[in-house]
Amino acid sequence: MVFAQQTLHITSTTLQRMFLLRPDAVVNQVLLYCLFRAADEYGVLVHSVFVASNHVHMVVTDTRGKVSDFMHWFSMMSAKNLIAYYQQQYPEVHLEGIWSKQPFNAPVLANANAVIEAIAYDITNPVKDGLVRDFRDWPGVCSRPHGWTQPARKVERPKGLAFNDRDKNHREVTAKFTVPP
Repeated sequence: MVFAQQTLHITSTTLQRMFLLRPDAVVNQVLLYCLFRAADEYGVLVHSVFVASNHVHMVVTDTRGKVSDFMHWFSMMSAKNLIAYYQQQYPEVHLEGIWSKQPFNAPVLANANAVIEAIAYDITNPVKDGLVRDFRDWPGVCSRPHGWTQPARKVERPKGLAFNDRDKNHREVTAKFTVPP
């Protein structure tokens, strides 16, 4: 059941858990742009995000009860753009999808302790998995607690992929992590 004003811990995995989200400048830009564009479109506040090579975690507050629409747009547009990117990089490989056919998981975080635990789990995930010694060293998308006090930053729409480069709307989005409730 989806209700407005719920804070959720979303997890979504890649197709067959393949490493389709490996950190690089383009992958990071696609994911950040799609995340914050979808958040803006559907009234979702993003508190934290961590993108591993084969899954994503995020803590969000769904202000309008539109988390399914938010995840649909994020998944669809990030997949279209990442597939286009990988086709440029590896023209001999045909990739049919990015995200698992299984639905995303989004348990409700019932209280402040649950929110804190979920955010701590997300941002320390690369350390727990032995990928880096310090979470700040992760080269992929990973929010930081100090991000709540930082000014918003602009993320440009990726060029030359699945977005229409002639579209004058949404050339950039504002990426701002918000303090969780």
